[in-house]
Amino acid sequence: MIVNIGVLFSPVGTVSSTFTSLASLAKQIPSSAGKVTNVELDNFRFKVQLSDDIDGDQQFSVTQIGELFELSLAGLSSSTLRAALNDLANKLRSEQIRQGAILDVKTLKLKDMKLSVELDKSPFQVKTYSQSVKKAQVMNEKSVISKDIMRSNNRLLLVDASNLISACYFATAYGKEEKDLMKSSTGVYTNAIKALVDRFISIVRIYAPTHVAIAVDEKRELLLRREIYPEYKANRDGKEKPQSLIDQIKLSYELFDAMNLPQVKVDRMEADDVIGHFAKRFIAEERGDVIVLSNDKDLFQLLDGNVTQVLSQNVEMTRDAFLAKYDGLTPEQFADFKALCGEDSDNIPGVPGVGEKTATKLLKDFGTVEEVLLNTDSLKGKLKEKLEQFAEAAHMSKQLAMLYTDSSALQDINFDELVMKINKEGMRSVLEELEINISKISAA
Repeated sequence: MIVNIGVLFSPVGTVSSTFTSLASLAKQIPSSAGKVTNVELDNFRFKVQLSDDIDGDQQFSVTQIGELFELSLAGLSSSTLRAALNDLANKLRSEQIRQGAILDVKTLKLKDMKLSVELDKSPFQVKTYSQSVKKAQVMNEKSVISKDIMRSNNRLLLVDASNLISACYFATAYGKEEKDLMKSSTGVYTNAIKALVDRFISIVRIYAPTHVAIAVDEKRELLLRREIYPEYKANRDGKEKPQSLIDQIKLSYELFDAMNLPQVKVDRMEADDVIGHFAKRFIAEERGDVIVLSNDKDLFQLLDGNVTQVLSQNVEMTRDAFLAKYDGLTPEQFADFKALCGEDSDNIPGVPGVGEKTATKLLKDFGTVEEVLLNTDSLKGKLKEKLEQFAEAAHMSKQLAMLYTDSSALQDINFDELVMKINKEGMRSVLEELEINISKISAA
């Protein structure tokens, strides 16, 4: 079996962003035996192909000559590849610590399956200036510059607001009583706000987006999906949120406002639909690539060669990673997958008795849930009976699982309105009022 993993390096990378990308790639390597058979680096997207060959090399070496670090990946076993990537990442970070300065990545190259990372010891301000000069040259040479170069200069960051806020809250509240959470001297809870700012700035530094949108959910009781199925996410209705979380949700949106981050909400739609619309349109208009910041699996439907979803701990879910995780199913089949096997967290019923393995086999054989239901005569036994009995539930479940991306309200939003221009003074003012240390944030 062939396994493909991949990661997206920042086009204006630092040691910190490269460290994170290498660590993310290492985490994607399966525990089963395998061997590196092919490596590609195209437009900052790094892909590694692993076969199930058990005779991979067990030895590796990261060499350093001045600011140049090199690692040969040819033929490495899966376990050795994991160790090699982590070693390269750690050596880069150690060099930065030794220098006592923020180091940029000058070049990132791949030749003969050897990955080379060259560091630039120039001050950060110099690189920023050279980048702005480069952009000015692009503006004057539109007619001769390639489409790939234009794409690499634009990157849209789409943030699932409620998912990010909740993740930051629970990550910092785990194992603590509410009274022990971080708060200001006036008693305002700030644990989620501090984590949110750290996370957002970290993502900005790693991926260097040029555009940004904060996607906001409609109230659950007003959702279109509730009209389709009144029990959609009803399992969450009775759960009370901690007051410390409720307070910080409001504070988070105030912070987004102060930072000049565009917030987008559409009547009857969820944040996933907003993200889906912008991601698909940005790619269709060939504006660049897309980074989605969310742990929500529903957004896996968007993964293609130009969309990367960043999960907790900056683990990247790419199209190749999805294909490996879901045994060859494509992201476009994910709504069909959920339509068949259902999902407890969203209270999507699916077809009773159909699990993930069965759903995967059916979709490999027939492609979509509609085709599965049209071909039940070719099936036998209880599976045939269940599919015929719960055909209506399967159709409805797909309606609940799919993303609604054709909003006319969103079509009116110009991407120029989403150009990222963080108001640092506004951010600083809110954080100072909340008594959150901004010393590490001020250099963002």
